[in-house]
Amino acid sequence: MEYCIADTKCSEVVKCRADIDNLTGWQKSQNGAIHRVEANVVEMDKKFDAKFDKLLYWIMAQLAATIIGGAAILLRG
Repeated sequence: MEYCIADTKCSEVVKCRADIDNLTGWQKSQNGAIHRVEANVVEMDKKFDAKFDKLLYWIMAQLAATIIGGAAILLRG
């Protein structure tokens, strides 16, 4: 039995669906669990990206404040 995995070349969608239909109940439940884990990983990745973006913006704001503060000191003196 051949399974359709993202890394493999599967030219016949019908064949892939037939392979999924031939899975046992236990295999189908494992397949469902894999899809749930994949969905959770995608969701966690989105949350990480959002937190990383916030951190990046905070760092850029701190850098801008430091540059502006340094320029103000140089212009005064």
